[in-house]
Amino acid sequence: MIPKYRKQFNKDFSQEKYNQVKDILTQKSGIEPAFRISESPFFLTKEFETKLIDASESIIDQIKALPKEILQKAIPENCKVPNDTDQPHFFTIDFGVCKNENGEIEPQLIELQAFPSLYAFQKTFENTFCEVYPFLSAIKNPMSADQFTHYLKELIIGDENPENVILLEIFPDKQKTAIDFALTEKLLGIKTVCLTKVKKRRKKTIL
Repeated sequence: MIPKYRKQFNKDFSQEKYNQVKDILTQKSGIEPAFRISESPFFLTKEFETKLIDASESIIDQIKALPKEILQKAIPENCKVPNDTDQPHFFTIDFGVCKNENGEIEPQLIELQAFPSLYAFQKTFENTFCEVYPFLSAIKNPMSADQFTHYLKELIIGDENPENVILLEIFPDKQKTAIDFALTEKLLGIKTVCLTKVKKRRKKTIL
């Protein structure tokens, strides 16, 4: 942790500001978050940030080095779709902050998923914290909102018309991450569709 920002945040924190963060997120998305919103961000040192990045890159390099036939075995036959990419465009990696046998703080892998979960939410979450606690703007991610949106559009929409691109999920309105679906719709101009609403007629898919 960076003591300077940790102390300042603790000094400025109040239940009213925490409620304000939640209210702003609800206003921006149109729905209330279905999961607990963290009262505070993490103030990680550059040293620990480097450890996280190095660990992430190591995991990704190991996966990319696996033969294609091994990677394909990770997907059940009934879950494979036509024209899918050989490798995912997204990795979401969860780490635990742990002490090793030498008492040093290090990241340890919890899980990873190849799905763009909470990407729209995380940028909105960061911006909301900076609205309520302006001093946080000094250490926020330097990537602008426009650049962030551009990257997501490039990967998710590409050259397609947004009306031909969907977020497909089973009962999306019941998912804990429903707020991310709502924010992604607004950010990229695409619709969320429930898997149960998709019907195939001959060679056509109808929503």
